[in-house]
Amino acid sequence: SSMPSLVKWIGAHLGASWCLELFELTRTRVTDDLKLVVLDKLFLEAGRKMWDIASFRGERALGKHWHQVFPESERSDSALHKSISSKVDFPTSVLIWHIATDICYFVTEDNDTEPAEIKKNKKNSRELSHYIMYLVFKCDVMLTSSSRLVHQKAHEGLAELLSAGQQSTQIKKEAVIQVFEGMKKEKQQQRSSLGMAEGNKNEESANNNDAAAASTSSQIEELLRSTEEALYSPVLTDAREVAQKLIDINGEAQRWQLILEVWLEMLFYTAPRCGAAFHYEHLSTGGEFISHVLLLMRELGPFLPKPGS
Repeated sequence: SSMPSLVKWIGAHLGASWCLELFELTRTRVTDDLKLVVLDKLFLEAGRKMWDIASFRGERALGKHWHQVFPESERSDSALHKSISSKVDFPTSVLIWHIATDICYFVTEDNDTEPAEIKKNKKNSRELSHYIMYLVFKCDVMLTSSSRLVHQKAHEGLAELLSAGQQSTQIKKEAVIQVFEGMKKEKQQQRSSLGMAEGNKNEESANNNDAAAASTSSQIEELLRSTEEALYSPVLTDAREVAQKLIDINGEAQRWQLILEVWLEMLFYTAPRCGAAFHYEHLSTGGEFISHVLLLMRELGPFLPKPGS
């Protein structure tokens, strides 16, 4: 099976270095700018008495912005909502948004006329994205075995494909959108072929009651195929759909405000769930940034979730 068009486009335009950077899980430096953004957000939420900030993974930020950035006719059960819902393993949500954030970051070139606020939100969003990826996939915060495998397979697939990629300084939004459209068609074709295969299988089963062994073999083959897809395709497909919805937002200011607020919610969701051993382990190095965030959450208000939640 061929790799999704989006990955091919990434290989042609961003090259192998992007893949390495995307999945680099070294200890991430947190800049003073980002620290101020996190602190300002905590003070703001404390002033509003929004004590449940550790209960959300981006859902509240999306709900707050939804009617501002999308038409009223837009369904609220979109890929954006699904990507941060409790139906998706949290580490997988992080991976989806990490890839989608990088796509959104690269589709627009920096220019001198871009307002400072947008530049700041883009930079801080990407820093938070990389930091939370480091916490989850390097430090094993809330990491499940299935998400570890999803990350590993996505990394291996991209690394193999992009190993011969060429770096390019020209990154065009139009090219990304064309790729998105191409992937939509691919997805529709896959669904059609699957539907056709299901129909044929049902027809054969109805006409031949002695095909039990063949049917069992077919089911095993289908299970193996769906397992392979689950390990690779959905993450890239979901990331593409999330990126597409974010690109559809009319206005970079609103887009990056939403992306930043989703990542801030993910940070506050993560802090109380790192585990005592994680925070203790990093005290010898001065404490991880997330440990300081946890202390501030404890000091500035009853922000911490109830045990077990």
